[in-house]
Amino acid sequence: MRAERRICYSPRPQTSMSTVCLSLLISTLCFFCTTQAASEDTNGLVWKHTGKSVSILCRSRPPGPGLVFMSLLKGLRKEINVLFKMGDKNTVAEKYADRLQVKGDITSMEVVISNLTTEDTGPYWCDYKMTANFETKALNSNGSVLLVVTDEQCEPPDRTVLLVTAAVSAAVLFGVLIAFLLWIIPKIKQWHNKMGLRHVAGSEVYEDMRAARRA
Repeated sequence: MRAERRICYSPRPQTSMSTVCLSLLISTLCFFCTTQAASEDTNGLVWKHTGKSVSILCRSRPPGPGLVFMSLLKGLRKEINVLFKMGDKNTVAEKYADRLQVKGDITSMEVVISNLTTEDTGPYWCDYKMTANFETKALNSNGSVLLVVTDEQCEPPDRTVLLVTAAVSAAVLFGVLIAFLLWIIPKIKQWHNKMGLRHVAGSEVYEDMRAARRA
C-alpha cells in the first residue's frame, strides 16, 4: 500500500496563513538580496521543526592586532542581539539563555540553538568588529542563515521553488516599476511642455502691452 505524503496544513484562517506566507517570502527575498555577495560558506536557508536544534557557523577573516568582538543578530534590521562575545565572555539574550551553546574560537565558532520554537523564525547574522588604535571597523564575515521553524505537521518546501518564487516576485516588481516609469514620463513631458507654452504666451502678452504703451 502506497504511503501517503503528509501535507502541510494549519488550523488558522486562510487570511492569516496568506499573511505569514507573504512575510516569509519578503524575508526570503530580502535575505538573499542582502547575502548574494557572501562567500560559499554562507549557510543560506535552514528549515527546522519545533523542538529541534540549529547550528550556525560564524567565521571572519583573520584579523590584525586588536580586540575582536562578535555579535549574533536576528531580524531584517538586526534589531535583536542574540549573542555578544568578547574574548572568553559570552552575553546571551534572556530568551536564549538556557538553550544556546557556543563552541570554538571567536573567529571560527559554532552557535547551537536548541529547543526551537516558531518564534525563532527569522534571519540570523554573524557580525564581527575589531577595535584598534581607538577605532572600530567591521570585519568580513559569513555564516548568516534564514531560519524557518515549523511544527511537525509541515514539510519543508523545495528550496528551488522558494528561489524561483523570489525571482519571479522580483521580476514582477521590476516590470511594474518599468510600466509606471513608461506611464509617468510622458505625463511629466506633457506637463513641462504646457508650462513652457504658458510661459511663452505670457511673455508675448507682456511684449504687446509694452508696445501699446509706447504707442
